[in-house]
Formats: sequence, C-alpha cells, structure tokens
Amino acid sequence: MKTHTRFNTAALLYGNKPGLKILGILLLSIFFSLQTYGQSFILDLQYNPMTFLNANKTILVNKGNTTTNGVTVQGTAVGSVHKYSNVITISGITVYAKLTILDNHNASITNFDDDGITGEPTRFQPRIGTTPSDGGYVTYQLEFFDTQTNYPVYIYNYYINTPLKK
Repeated sequence: MKTHTRFNTAALLYGNKPGLKILGILLLSIFFSLQTYGQSFILDLQYNPMTFLNANKTILVNKGNTTTNGVTVQGTAVGSVHKYSNVITISGITVYAKLTILDNHNASITNFDDDGITGEPTRFQPRIGTTPSDGGYVTYQLEFFDTQTNYPVYIYNYYINTPLKK
C-alpha cells in the first residue's frame, strides 16, 4: 500500500505563525517593487528648456472637473493625472512628464495650463482662482519618464519659472 505525503512548504518554513508569513510576503513585495525602478537613470538637462504644450497633453486619470463662468476645465480634481509627451529630448533620450494634482485647498483651477490667453505656450502655467482671505493653493507632483522604456528619469540642471501674481 502506497502512502502519499503532502508538504506545506509555507508551514515548513514559517510554521503556523501567520506573522512570519505576512513578513515573508511583505519582504517579497518590497523586493519586487524596488526592481520596478531598478532601471531608472539621471539625466542632465544642461539648462535646456522643457516644453509643456497643451497639444501634447492627455488626461490619464480624470477625478473631476471645474466649471467657472460656464467654462468646464477637465481633470482639475485631486488625484487627476495629466501626461505631457515630448517634454524634452536630450542626448537622444525623449522624456515625458506626468503631472498629478495632490492637494487643493480653497482654490479652483480655472485654466489647467494657459497656453494662449496670457501664458507662454511652452510653460506649464495654471490659472488658479482664490480669494486673498482664504489662502488657497494647489499642490502638484511632477514626474519624468523615458518615452522608450517608461522608466523614471531623475533630472538635474533644469529651471522652472512660475510667475506669482498678488
């Protein structure tokens, strides 16, 4: 008569301790998440200007819109993500940018990126409405990626101008 024995490898390695199983899963998750960004690199922009054109912008995630004076501006809610293609090409590497709205405190985005009214088309220039008494602001996160590989690109030797009007 044959006897079949089954082995539970998790039980052999960790015993019946759920805390150790969770720790093992957590360590594997951290390892694989670090591998995701293992191919990122640093790119020297040599102070060349980046270009944020509305024509190269797509909304990846739209968490809500703003309507002001009958004009609807899409993708203005917290959590919305916009992609600007071809922000810069340098040393044969074309970079795109992801712009995420992280926070909005007592403000409304009346023009997500002013390319034509009073703005310079190549710059990212949002129009944000607020009153002086409420201290409104919008917080953005700007990330850069290699167009060919989608790996993160960390940049240096760049400049960003933001006109502030009081």
